[in-house]
Amino acid sequence: MEKDEGFYAQAHSKILALLPFYKGKTFSSDDICRQLGVQSRPEDVPYRTAINKVLYNIIYINKKPLLKVIGNRYALVERELDTIDFSQPLPEGTEYPILFPEGRDDISSFGFEESVKFFPGDAMVIGGEQNKGKTAWCLNLAVDNCNQYDVTYFSSEFNRVKFEDRMSHFDWGDFRNGTGFKFEIVRRTTDFEDAVAERPDNFCIIDWIKMEDDLYKMGYLIGKIKNKLRGGFLVVSLQKRSYKEVAEGGEGTLDFADLYITLAREKLSVLRVKTPKVNNPEGKIFGFQILNHGSKFSNIREMRLCKNCWGKGVKYQKECEECHNGYVDV
Repeated sequence: MEKDEGFYAQAHSKILALLPFYKGKTFSSDDICRQLGVQSRPEDVPYRTAINKVLYNIIYINKKPLLKVIGNRYALVERELDTIDFSQPLPEGTEYPILFPEGRDDISSFGFEESVKFFPGDAMVIGGEQNKGKTAWCLNLAVDNCNQYDVTYFSSEFNRVKFEDRMSHFDWGDFRNGTGFKFEIVRRTTDFEDAVAERPDNFCIIDWIKMEDDLYKMGYLIGKIKNKLRGGFLVVSLQKRSYKEVAEGGEGTLDFADLYITLAREKLSVLRVKTPKVNNPEGKIFGFQILNHGSKFSNIREMRLCKNCWGKGVKYQKECEECHNGYVDV
C-alpha cells in the first residue's frame, strides 16, 4: 500500500508539472505516459495505474477540476477570464478602415467602405467557386491596403515564380518595394492558427484553407484563428461548391465572420454584415468582371434576381432573353 501511494505521489507531481504544456491542446493518458517515459512493460503497470488514478481524481474528485473530458481525450479547464476594461477612454481611431477592390478603369465600386464598419480583430470570409475570383480579391486587398497596414499574405499555391508572374499584370497601385513587395508573402497550407499568432497585429490574408476531413470544424477553426489577432484583421478564403450557398464547412463558416461574401461566375453575394454603417449591403448581389489576368475588377454594379427565369438563366429550355446568368442590373 505504501508503495502504491509512492507511485501516486510521483505521478501527481509530474502530471501537475506537465499540464501547462497542454494548454490549448487535447491529450490522452497515453500522451502523459509517453511524456513520463512509462511504457507497456509489466513492470510499468503500477505507474500506469497511478497516472490513470491521478487523471480521474483531478477531473471528478477535485472541488475545482483541472481537466475536462472531450470525447476520449482531456483538456485543461480554462479559468482565466479576459475581462474588458471600461475604465480607460477609448483610443482614437478605434475603427479599422479597409480599402476594397474596385473598378480600376471605370471607377465602379461595391461600396463596402461606406456601408460596412470594421474594428481591430474582425474577420472577412470569402467563399468562392474554383477560379472565380478568390485570389484576385485577396491580392487586390493586399495591394490596396499595404500602404496603411502591415499586410501578410499566406498563400497555399504560389511559389516565387508564379507570384511574380501574377503580380506582373498589376499595372496599378503602389505595392513594390525595390525588387520585392510592400507586403509579406508566406507559403503556408496548414496550422494557420499558429501562423497568425506570429502576426497578431497585421492585416492577415489566408488564401486559402483546405480541410480534407471534418469539414464541419471549419467554422471552429476560423474562430480559433481569429482569436489569435490582437490589433490586426483577418481575411479567410475558402472553396465553395457551385451548388452550395456557403463555403465548404457549411453554415458554421458564417459564425465568426464580420463580413461574409461569396464569389461565383461574375457574381458577388453578401451573406452577412455584422456591423453596417448605412445602407446595409447584407443580402445584396453585385455583378462584376475580372480583367487583365486577374489583376483588375471592372463593371461593378448591383444586381437582382431575374423575374423572368427566377435566377435559372434559362426558360423553356432556352437561354433567358432578359438576364445574364439569372440576374439583371438594378
